[in-house]
Amino acid sequence: ECSRRFTPLACFASGGFGSVWRAEHRPLGRPVAIKLLHVTCLSDPVQLERFRAEARLTASLTHPNIVTVLDHEVEEGQPWIAYELVPGRTLRQVMAQRLEWRDAVRAAIQVAGALHFAHGRGILHRDVKPENVLEVEPGQYKLADFGIAKWTEGSGVQTEAGLVLGTPAYLSPEQIRGEPACARSDLYALAVMLHEMIGGQAPFEADSPLELLRLHLDAPIPRVCARDGRLPRALIDTVARGLAKKREDRQHDLSAFAADLERVLVSPRASRPTDTQATAV
Repeated sequence: ECSRRFTPLACFASGGFGSVWRAEHRPLGRPVAIKLLHVTCLSDPVQLERFRAEARLTASLTHPNIVTVLDHEVEEGQPWIAYELVPGRTLRQVMAQRLEWRDAVRAAIQVAGALHFAHGRGILHRDVKPENVLEVEPGQYKLADFGIAKWTEGSGVQTEAGLVLGTPAYLSPEQIRGEPACARSDLYALAVMLHEMIGGQAPFEADSPLELLRLHLDAPIPRVCARDGRLPRALIDTVARGLAKKREDRQHDLSAFAADLERVLVSPRASRPTDTQATAV
């Protein structure tokens, strides 16, 4: 047995640095999702510290739209994190079916609320994408995987200067340039995700990661179009503003982004989102 506290049952996700298992947590007497760091990463002090930081950061967040950390430990050199088990699909899987624009907006509002809560506690996610949003039940979502999250101040997690972390399809221009991420960087990623949910494709697509990064930096911002061709002008403007190349041209924060989306739901015929103060974050 690899742990005194849990019994692994089945692996349902695996990536370059770790794997996630469905497991039985013995002390809690409940099924959980256990995240393990790959054996090949155990000798890498940077990966170890990032994994420990994920446990510390996520455990500090209690929000209805953030997956909850239940336990974490290091046993015989193997760190693990126990999360609440969310049995539903990822948002990526939900998006494989046709999403009506109102449902996409409601999902984005929930993720925006989770991010705004994290930002208020000094935590940036830095890898917002559909694979990291889990469906609790139809129309209800939770943000997961703070694996490359970072305290905005004093996290103790060090990265190389100019190192780009994240998924190319959702990286903000400032992150691509190697500048420090900020709350508006997570906002940009969410705007990319909303564009993709509504239109069925990401705003920028390319055959190589390098070309994709170039498009984020230099290509004109495409206007989101629904598959049925009918979208409120205010929604189109809100998404476009979230995708602004300069961070100071985006909404002030995730709360302002969510407020613009809420107004679209309440009054879809509104001509444009209410302007918010554009103060650098």
